[in-house]
Amino acid sequence: MARAYYCLVAGFPDFALDEAKLPLTTDVLRADLAEQLAPEDRQYLSMLFWPVDNRNLLAVLAGSPDHDARGNYSREFLEDEVRTPSSLPGYMREFVDQYRAGLASGAHPENVLADLMYRELAGCSNAFVRGWFEFDRDLRNIVAALGCRRTGAEPEREIVGEGLVAEAVRRTSGSDFGLSRELVWLESLLRGWGQSLLERELAVDRVRLDVMDELTVSSGFSIDKVLAFVLRLGIAERWLALDAATGREMLRRILSDMESGLVFPEEFSIRGGSKHGDNR
Repeated sequence: MARAYYCLVAGFPDFALDEAKLPLTTDVLRADLAEQLAPEDRQYLSMLFWPVDNRNLLAVLAGSPDHDARGNYSREFLEDEVRTPSSLPGYMREFVDQYRAGLASGAHPENVLADLMYRELAGCSNAFVRGWFEFDRDLRNIVAALGCRRTGAEPEREIVGEGLVAEAVRRTSGSDFGLSRELVWLESLLRGWGQSLLERELAVDRVRLDVMDELTVSSGFSIDKVLAFVLRLGIAERWLALDAATGREMLRRILSDMESGLVFPEEFSIRGGSKHGDNR
């Protein structure tokens, strides 16, 4: 039976906005969650940051000093693993082997690694993680194809993986790639796809928030709500750094969405706690 995090999830919307400053950061939240989540749920949380680990791994392989501390692994750990892969997720170990053997001519290492990651996550036992990264792959491919249209580049080398969306953006010239019926969020993305980079980034993140709402509409107080809030908080952090007014708008929406989605089961009493315990 899935664990319910009543007090944890109920507390997410319960903090005030203070101009352009977040009262909670992703780093602080992750440290707190490391102590509160069940072991299997901590693994799902770590998967959300695999894209950061991918960039850090590629930096090590390329000899770049860049390292994003939001990843799961330190630079030193990745350097050791590159020499003797043993503890990295399976898809990363497979990529290191492929990288050493030599990638196909013209292949972008970041796309090869991303494809391996998406394939591994497709087998994740958590439905939110599977759904989120399937959407993330499709969104990434749509955005890449839209970028190719702006520059006149061929999309083939920029598209990750296979499947309906990947094939459509490779082959279809229509304004919506013929995918509006399959992707309910595509119309919203295209409608907000403005001329400036900021407008396009905002359109992408609004779609991300919409999809998170859809993926957690029936999640109650499960780990899915926790994972979605971590992602939402990361979006708000990024926008507060890029544009304070937009960041505050994003955070207000996030907190409002969280609060409106909290429906306690009958056996749970806010005053007295759950007969099963606060975080069962």
